[in-house]
Amino acid sequence: MADGHWDDDGGGMPIDSPTYVAPNDQDLLLTDVTETELYGSVGELLGVQYLSSAQHLAREPVVHGIVFGQNKRLMVNLLCKRKSAAAWVNTIFLVDTGSPYTYLAASAIDALTGNSANNICKTLNVLVHSESICVECHPSPQDVNVLGMEAIAKLNFSKFDIDFAANEFTIQFA
Repeated sequence: MADGHWDDDGGGMPIDSPTYVAPNDQDLLLTDVTETELYGSVGELLGVQYLSSAQHLAREPVVHGIVFGQNKRLMVNLLCKRKSAAAWVNTIFLVDTGSPYTYLAASAIDALTGNSANNICKTLNVLVHSESICVECHPSPQDVNVLGMEAIAKLNFSKFDIDFAANEFTIQFA
């Protein structure tokens, strides 16, 4: 069990660590990035149409993103899909090294599943920028996609290089 352990009496009941905070109880304050900006200026700066489809994944050893807004948010487009889907979806994430979890906006969940975000489970397993790496995603309380540390580690991102003067950054895969 993530962030917990099994009890010692053999009953198999999971016990959460005292430091565990459930995904829906995490404190996400993202008032400076909105879904409208993902469709507009952020998408334009990244050169993609937010939530548009892509037929194939061309995984390069480096991913390019932008440093956006006054709060210097790291924004990156990563292709996502469900295992059963044919097409990938351009999904713009805010990279948040302070978040352990990854979140998807309701519109991203709709694009990935074809269902309303209100009709899915509390988690959704999604291939993120990889044919084989599934990331557990939670519905976003802020309607912004957030790439958290669990996904960053799972995707094996090894090096971030930020150029604040150019408002851009790169992420290298190990």
